[in-house]
Amino acid sequence: TKISSPNWQLIAKGRTSDIYNFGDNKILKLYHRSIPFNEINKELDLINTVSSFGVPTPYAYEIVRSSNNNYGIIMDKLNGITIEQAIKNNPDKQKFLIEKFTQAIKKLHRTQVRDERIPDIKQTSIMYAKQLNSSFCSNEDKTKIIKIFENIPDTQNFLHGDYHTGNAIITDNKIQFIDLMFCSKGHPVFDILCMYSHYVFLPSFASD
Repeated sequence: TKISSPNWQLIAKGRTSDIYNFGDNKILKLYHRSIPFNEINKELDLINTVSSFGVPTPYAYEIVRSSNNNYGIIMDKLNGITIEQAIKNNPDKQKFLIEKFTQAIKKLHRTQVRDERIPDIKQTSIMYAKQLNSSFCSNEDKTKIIKIFENIPDTQNFLHGDYHTGNAIITDNKIQFIDLMFCSKGHPVFDILCMYSHYVFLPSFASD
């Protein structure tokens, strides 16, 4: 579907997409031109697959194309704010909000997603480890990394892959998660690795 409107209201800007109000309690997640169509289509499938397992995330309807040929997904709008924004608005409640955030993550990690359409993070991690450039990682270290990944137990837990306070929306004292482009299944330690990368190894906009 091709869409065009001069009245879209920008809600938020992200690394891979911008979010606009789309009327009737919906939003448009409009991806940057650099994001391949197959990745957008994969996220649409992942959102609706994991939601069927009880993962709290807004429903996604369809892929559309804007007049400037950017692709996007129309989704339900969540009437809330991110945990990141809630902390900025109420710094005295930071500890309380972070605890709610981590409790929501732990609950999601108990969700079993036995579905072949959801990527296995262990297999993906080993594949990427094998592709590490020798200028960044010696062959000896690469072998060690792969061995560590191979020895992590195989599980079917839901993993978000990009947990940070900007991807958690608090509504009516409940938390729902957005941006499932990197979600997968596997052992929760992989999500801890992702969070370490986001907050410590390669600090990003939400690190504060």
